[in-house]
Amino acid sequence: MTDHRPGLTILACRYCGGVPVEMAGVRRLGYPAAVKVIDVPCTGTIAPLHLLAAFEQGADGVLVVACPSGGCHHLDGEQRADRRVAYARAALAEAGLDPDRLRVVHLGIGQAGAFVEAVRAMSAALATMAAAPRPAAAPKPAAADTGNQRPARDSATPAG
Repeated sequence: MTDHRPGLTILACRYCGGVPVEMAGVRRLGYPAAVKVIDVPCTGTIAPLHLLAAFEQGADGVLVVACPSGGCHHLDGEQRADRRVAYARAALAEAGLDPDRLRVVHLGIGQAGAFVEAVRAMSAALATMAAAPRPAAAPKPAAADTGNQRPARDSATPAG
């Protein structure tokens, strides 16, 4: 068994959902270090393709931290986030990945402890899974294939 530390990408609403993330830092509540937090204007604006792109970019798991039910500054963003996460989870399952790699939690102001617990629980679940498959890197073109080379000039053609 390898010493794999799962990478977790967190997409947090900058209003209600982001406050517990910031408060966890202010209160120095510990959670795994392999976490990348991305601030979004509203979790309802996150497209399923963006959720899936996080996996392509190396995340082993994605946690969406949305506003509590009825607490969205953009009316129903948390409901849109739920629907989009459900759609992306179905796509993960169809691709043969555990849909539990993608979760959504609804947190508001004063829930830093709940945020830390959600991160710890997800990190623990990811640690029991194999690392998420990484897309194969595209081969780099050889120097002659870059198109930056000048074509060889025929010696019979005058310069000019």
